[in-house]
Amino acid sequence: MAKRILVVDDEENVVRMVKSRLESGGYEVITASDGEEGLIKARANKPDLAILDILMPKLDGGKMAETMKLNDDLKNIPIIFLTCLVEGKEVQNRHMIGGNLFLAKPFDGKELLAMVGKVLGK
Repeated sequence: MAKRILVVDDEENVVRMVKSRLESGGYEVITASDGEEGLIKARANKPDLAILDILMPKLDGGKMAETMKLNDDLKNIPIIFLTCLVEGKEVQNRHMIGGNLFLAKPFDGKELLAMVGKVLGK
């Protein structure tokens, strides 16, 4: 059974690119365009991983992650932030924001798949 990944980003083109890359890697992908919709889909689908943009309308990725960590059903879902808020090789090489992994936009598709595989033990 394919691992299920929730992708939450308000940029439709980013969602399409991430979804396409993940599906090519054999993952099932669920998408949402903001944090509120993302929480609804997380509760309904119990993904194995969530990939969240940080800057989004209604509920940003940071608040969505906080809400997930406070919910017994969602608190163990690993999170990767996909964001334009960080830049520079020095920061990118750390790959962590508040204990969560991150990839800086623009991202490399191979790096995304490698990070997802590492998180999901694939």
